[in-house]
Amino acid sequence: MKWFYAEAGQQRGPVEDEEFRHLTASGAVQPDTLVWHDGMASWQRWDAVSGVPPASPVTMPTGPQQLDVVAPVAAAQSADDAKFCSVCGSAFSAAALVPIGDRLICINCKPAFLQSLREGRQGMSTNQYGGFWIRFAARFIDGIIMTIVSGIFQFAGLAALGISLTDLGKNPGDVGAFFTIFAVTSLIGVGIQMAYEVYFLVTRGATPGKILLNLKVVRSDGGPLSVGRAVGRFFGNMLSGMTLSIGYIIAGIDDQKRALHDHLCDTRVIRTN
Repeated sequence: MKWFYAEAGQQRGPVEDEEFRHLTASGAVQPDTLVWHDGMASWQRWDAVSGVPPASPVTMPTGPQQLDVVAPVAAAQSADDAKFCSVCGSAFSAAALVPIGDRLICINCKPAFLQSLREGRQGMSTNQYGGFWIRFAARFIDGIIMTIVSGIFQFAGLAALGISLTDLGKNPGDVGAFFTIFAVTSLIGVGIQMAYEVYFLVTRGATPGKILLNLKVVRSDGGPLSVGRAVGRFFGNMLSGMTLSIGYIIAGIDDQKRALHDHLCDTRVIRTN
C-alpha cells in the first residue's frame, strides 16, 4: 500500500508501508497529520485512521490533489487534558504532541528540535538536566543581583521606619533596637527574594541567573510553574540550605539532577540550548 501525507502544507509521497511506519514512529507523521491512500474516500487525520483519539475535529480535503493546508495543532480543551511541549512549554492536548524519546514536542517546535537531533545538539532519549555546578553558578549570579536589589530596599525600608544603623552606636545597650533592625531587614530581604524568584519562574520559567546559563525550571511533565508551586519551591530552596546544603548536594548524584526542593515540588531544571 502506498501512503500520501501532508507536511508544511505540501503533499508528500507516495511511500510504502514500511517507510510510513518509520515516519509515524519518528514523529514526522503526527496524530493530526492528514493522510491518504488508494481506497480512502478522502484525506483523514492519522489519529482517525490509526484509532488514536483525535484532539479536535477538522475539515477534511476531498482528495490528494486538493490538499492546500495542514490542519492546525489543537490546544488542550481543559486543564485536565493539558500536556506540555518540552521545548516551548505551551499547553496542548496529548494527541497534538509528538513523543520523541521521553519528550513531548509540539508541531511548532518539531522542525528545529529534529534538526538539533541531526546535528547532535540534543539527546533524544533523555532531557538534558542542569547539574550541580551550573546550577550553583546560576544561583551565585542571582545572589549578586539580589544582594544589590535587597540592600537598596532594606535601607529604604529602614529609612521609612525612621531606623538608622547608627542608632545602636548611640545606645549600645538598646537590645530592642538591634532586634528591630534585624527583624525588619530580614523580613524585607525574604520578601524581595521570594518576589524575585516567583515572578521570574512563573513568567519566564527561570531566574536571570538561569536564563544567562540557558537553564529553565519546569514541572515533571514539562509544564510551567504556577504561582503556588513557585512559592513552595522558594521555601523548599530555603530548606535545602538548612540541611547543611545536603539538599543542594543531592542534585549532583540524582539521575535527573534534582535537589531537595525539586523532589518536594516535582520540578526539574533542564538545559534549553
